[in-house]
Amino acid sequence: TLSGLSGAGFDREYIRMTGVQDHMAAVKAFEDGQRTVSDRDLRAYIDKTLPVLRQHLQHAQDIAGRMAG
Repeated sequence: TLSGLSGAGFDREYIRMTGVQDHMAAVKAFEDGQRTVSDRDLRAYIDKTLPVLRQHLQHAQDIAGRMAG
């Protein structure tokens, strides 16, 4: 999808795809992990990292909103 784009069109699609969609997928995976992971070390990592991922998602959504106009 990105190979046919350039300039502002590329920027918009890139942030939509990698900034928003990928962060949404990561947040969902970590939320799923919170419910299913029993390993204490992995659970601690998830608990520590999930707020950061949510913040990154919010930033990506903010950027996407500004780019949309």
